[in-house]
Amino acid sequence: MLTASLQDFSHHVTENLTFFAQNYGEIQKIDIIQDFQKAFQNFIKSGQAWALGIGLVLGWVLHSFIGS
Repeated sequence: MLTASLQDFSHHVTENLTFFAQNYGEIQKIDIIQDFQKAFQNFIKSGQAWALGIGLVLGWVLHSFIGS
């Protein structure tokens, strides 16, 4: 019984531990790969990839006409 209450206490402390102004429980929930995949999928679905490509091509063409 004592070990169960100590385990509950330690679990409660680690869940609510403040670590460099971050909640330790929230740090464990961060998934960088999944966040990157969502951002990249949004980049493709929203048409920003096309805008980037068109901008690069137009910039290259304008530079070749104007630039040195």
